[in-house]
Amino acid sequence: MLGVGAHSSHSSRIADILRRAVELHAGGLLLAHNHPSGSAKPSRADLKATARLRELADGLDIRLIDHLIVTRSTVYSMVRKRVIE
Repeated sequence: MLGVGAHSSHSSRIADILRRAVELHAGGLLLAHNHPSGSAKPSRADLKATARLRELADGLDIRLIDHLIVTRSTVYSMVRKRVIE
């Protein structure tokens, strides 16, 4: 886990995630976060942050494998829903 925060902290978390991926010489990233509300549908902020992270990761030759949203009853995969290809 890299962090706990509110919606407004996406940009700093993106930098932290990518910094750590580079430190580890990662070839890919699998992101996951929870939605305590119970709705697994990605928010606009989720979609925007995912697109930005993917763009930056691509520039570092790091593949975004998937971004999962977890609730008590389900897991939403952005790859499976074709948000990420």
